[in-house]
Amino acid sequence: MACDRIFCNVFLDVLVLACVCIPLLLLQIYAKPYRRGYFESDESIRYRYWEQSISETVLGIFGFIIVIIIVLVTEICQKNPGPGSGKKFLAGKPIAGWVWDSYRTIGVYSFGAACQQLTVTIGKYTLGRLRPHFYEVCQPVPADSALNHLGYIVNYNCAGTDEARIMNARLSFPSGHSCYAIATSNTDANGEGQSSYAILRNTWSSSRRGTSASRGSRSTTTTGATSLVASSLARLLPSLLSCTS
Repeated sequence: MACDRIFCNVFLDVLVLACVCIPLLLLQIYAKPYRRGYFESDESIRYRYWEQSISETVLGIFGFIIVIIIVLVTEICQKNPGPGSGKKFLAGKPIAGWVWDSYRTIGVYSFGAACQQLTVTIGKYTLGRLRPHFYEVCQPVPADSALNHLGYIVNYNCAGTDEARIMNARLSFPSGHSCYAIATSNTDANGEGQSSYAILRNTWSSSRRGTSASRGSRSTTTTGATSLVASSLARLLPSLLSCTS
């Protein structure tokens, strides 16, 4: 019965993650970005085209690996059997508490990263902001239209032949690199170069171990944990706002 419950929990986790990943995949395959106009005097879209030094795929892989390593090392060093020790079984064998806690943490991170990427992708395709190399890859040719007479070119055709680069040139904002890197770095490290996850995990474990102490001790521990969470949120909000810069 416990084994069936675990399979059910894992299935629901995968299903919820798929509900975010499938729309993200469909957007990237079938969606077309908003066709935004431009000013002929705009110098910010006339830079040369450069290949990406680090692609979003490479950034995602390395970021995910780093998070997995930090979570596993933290949970193993905790040496804590976990609240479900002896109650969670898989194939007739009990699951170690650190394994289950690692799975839950990595699952939550994966869901959060997928939601972040979906939000960024929706923003990119909705806004259609032009990249700095738009002029070089598109080579726009304004049409003879009354819509263009005020200086803002809306009706134009691209003389460039690389359709993939032209479409990518309309996906400048918000930055997928910045948003994912910031989301991952706030999980990996704080301003002092320490693992934010490890600090929060150790503080929560200390809070749990202190449940048998006096009311004053519990209050102090809870207050410390609350302050730590508040400080983490204070670091996270400015970082998220920098995605829009």
